[in-house]
Amino acid sequence: MPTSPFKTNLRKKLKQVRDSLPIDPCVSTAVIDNLNSWMTGQNYSIVGFYLPIFHEVDLAPFMATWLEKNPGKKAAIPVIENSQMFFAEWSPETKLTKGIFNTLVPQTIRKITPDLLLIPCLGFDKSNYRLGYGGGWYDRYLSQTNPRPFTVGIAYSQCRIETIEPEETDIPLGLIITDENRN
Repeated sequence: MPTSPFKTNLRKKLKQVRDSLPIDPCVSTAVIDNLNSWMTGQNYSIVGFYLPIFHEVDLAPFMATWLEKNPGKKAAIPVIENSQMFFAEWSPETKLTKGIFNTLVPQTIRKITPDLLLIPCLGFDKSNYRLGYGGGWYDRYLSQTNPRPFTVGIAYSQCRIETIEPEETDIPLGLIITDENRN
């Protein structure tokens, strides 16, 4: 998927910002606390989330606790195969293996469709448009999924920007949760 020079430069800048942030567990804890506060009032059955790469907030411990507190609910992580993204059931006991882009995926795949997606953001703007790594995986998944799950971006507040200059294929998220607040 071709990307604009603006977004290419913005990705580079935001990676530098995120990579320069001190590894402060308090910041990730603040993101998780805000996510937990929001999810307490929600009734989603299947939550899609991600296993972190680079310096993304690690949601796996939170999801393990959420599953323990919510019997009958399910969690899922993204899998990319044959140029398509889908979600596979995940639990703390799931055996993982390396998938495309060196992401971790379940060894045994059981496809499920989330009704809530927690999506990592490299950057985000005031209109809840997200900037990812440029592959367009989440936007394509969302454009092909009916009904579309509710989407929550997970980001560091320092990665908020004025605009990502959204393109026709960009889909705004329903909510962004950071270490500072939620929009």
